[in-house]
Amino acid sequence: MKSEQEKIITIINSAIESVKPERVIPINVSLKNNILQICDSIYDLNKIDKVYVVGMGKASAEMARVLELILGDRISAGVVATKDNHSSNTKRIKILECSHPIPDEGSLTAGSEIISLCNQASENDLVIVLISGGGSVLAESLKENISFSDLVELNKFLLNSGADINEINLIRQRLSLIKNGGLLNYIKPAEAVSLIISDIINNPIELIASAPTYHSHLEQEMIFNIVKKYNLGIMLSNKLIDLILEPPTENNIKKSCTNYIIADNEMMLQEAEKTASHFGYETILRNNINGNVDVVSKQIVTDLLNNKDKLIIYGGETTVKVSGNGKGGRNQELVLRILNELKSYESEFVFASVGSDGTDGPTDAAGAIVNNNDLIDHKNLIAEIPCYLENNDSYNFHDKNDSLIFTGPTKTNVMDLMIGYLK
Repeated sequence: MKSEQEKIITIINSAIESVKPERVIPINVSLKNNILQICDSIYDLNKIDKVYVVGMGKASAEMARVLELILGDRISAGVVATKDNHSSNTKRIKILECSHPIPDEGSLTAGSEIISLCNQASENDLVIVLISGGGSVLAESLKENISFSDLVELNKFLLNSGADINEINLIRQRLSLIKNGGLLNYIKPAEAVSLIISDIINNPIELIASAPTYHSHLEQEMIFNIVKKYNLGIMLSNKLIDLILEPPTENNIKKSCTNYIIADNEMMLQEAEKTASHFGYETILRNNINGNVDVVSKQIVTDLLNNKDKLIIYGGETTVKVSGNGKGGRNQELVLRILNELKSYESEFVFASVGSDGTDGPTDAAGAIVNNNDLIDHKNLIAEIPCYLENNDSYNFHDKNDSLIFTGPTKTNVMDLMIGYLK
């Protein structure tokens, strides 16, 4: 018989499998008698000269591979940017691997190649855009007067500031030629459709991967508020702040794009609940979890204590304000904080948190899982938890505690999955 921890690991694996491109793309894309159906859109390929594929994100290479299986040689050319070690085997679509979460020069190369291919598309062509989380960093084309060092400086600070992904992407859009619908300037006059794997709560198309195929008019006050909230004016160079606060010029976009969400966090939670029911658990689902891990960990522990003997499945994405120089990610720190809150609990418990993309922060782990046995087996280590938290060093704690979860690159990205159970 499986232990509670083994059951939860099985639930996690099943949930992540359900939102991988190989599962969700064939559900949403089909080709029969040269008629291509993408979700609710139908394209007669007899009337389309060329089909191009571009994309960006941690899932984009795998999305490209699966799309190739359906379209085959109907794809004239393609290029997508993905994270290092997230590539897939494709024949017609070029895969570029770039650095994440801090961009490298490859991100600019990817942006240039994507723009170049889009510029080849004519009025009778179709451009399919594959978008997933991470795309904001993995492909970029910068506005005039913005340097690569500016881009790196901005991303490093934002990632450690405690800002959520919505705020981060709003700021990123201010520096880019291809974000906030900017890619459409290069795709027009061709037809465009995008397939999106969402990594943001409530699936805002205007923010996922910083919205290369969707333009929204942003109130300038929102940018001022973000700059003020996170002290960007103090922490970043005057030049960069001036560029961020510069009133946007009227966007010249004249071509629209049909955007479809094909996988999200809610889909992963539903699969987790389905698998949990097979194990006989009474389950509770909590979606849209967000906020600083310090606050969220306390909320989750209270919830678990009020719902003993029930498996609670959470989805969303927390944030961490990094002040130490340790190693970790938001999932690992959340688990460590919850273990700290439960260190006096005398009955059985299990808690796990993982990033659906397989990487938690700048580490090789997807997340971590702990249980009541850790309190007995590693008493000296448990006593040192406050020191690990103060230094944001959750990875090294879990490494010593043998509580890290490794999945490798999952080639999908729909935020985080958290599961807790108290007897």
